[in-house]
Amino acid sequence: MSNLDEVRQSALEHGELMERTVFIEDGHIVIDLFVLCDAPSTYDIPLDQCADAGQILSWVFQLSEKTWLTNAVLRRFVALASEQAGIDLHAMW
Repeated sequence: MSNLDEVRQSALEHGELMERTVFIEDGHIVIDLFVLCDAPSTYDIPLDQCADAGQILSWVFQLSEKTWLTNAVLRRFVALASEQAGIDLHAMW
C-alpha cells in the first residue's frame, strides 16, 4: 500500500469514526461519549437550540469546556448543526 493509499484509508476511517461519534437522532445532535472516553452515556443537543449561528456559537462555547471534546468532534458538531440550520459554512470564506 502506498503512502497516498494509507492517507486515504486513514481519512476514510476517521470520517467513519466521526459519523459514529457525532450524529443526528430523534431531534438531537448526539455525541457518543463511550466512543470518546468510555463513558456509558451520550451528550444530546436539541436541534431546536441550534436554529441559527448565535445558538450554534453558544453551544460551541459550552462544548469547549468539556474535557472530552476534540477538534474533530467540534468540527463535526458545527458541520451538522450548520447544515440543519441552513447555514452554508463555505459561503463565509
